[in-house]
Amino acid sequence: MTISTKGRYALRVMIDLAEHPSEGYIPLQVIAERQEISKEYLGTILKVLVEHGLLRSLRGKGGGYRLSAPPEEYTVGEILRLAEGDLAPVPCLTQKEPCPRRDRCPSLPMWQKLDRLIGDFLGSVTLRDLMENE
Repeated sequence: MTISTKGRYALRVMIDLAEHPSEGYIPLQVIAERQEISKEYLGTILKVLVEHGLLRSLRGKGGGYRLSAPPEEYTVGEILRLAEGDLAPVPCLTQKEPCPRRDRCPSLPMWQKLDRLIGDFLGSVTLRDLMENE
């Protein structure tokens, strides 16, 4: 499993917004400059986060983006899943059609356990935790 730039940037943006709550709605341009991410790419990431309710957006003068909830209510797992789609270590865990070897695959239980471990770990780390690590 490799986390793409989309997932890493989504996490960086969420941390950035969590660290600047007193600024209210923060414009896309400001976030892009602080995080050194192109406005176009950042816009696609922010759109997903807004659509799923992690962020609120406001258009017009004084508009921008802010968190919908306190930092301790967001987990790294939920942010990365929204950005990445899934975090499964192997494709056979997410395929719509089960692998024909599923019933006799000796490694499947190991992959399932790894998937649970990853999910449990990332689900236990919050934005607040990341902010406090600095």
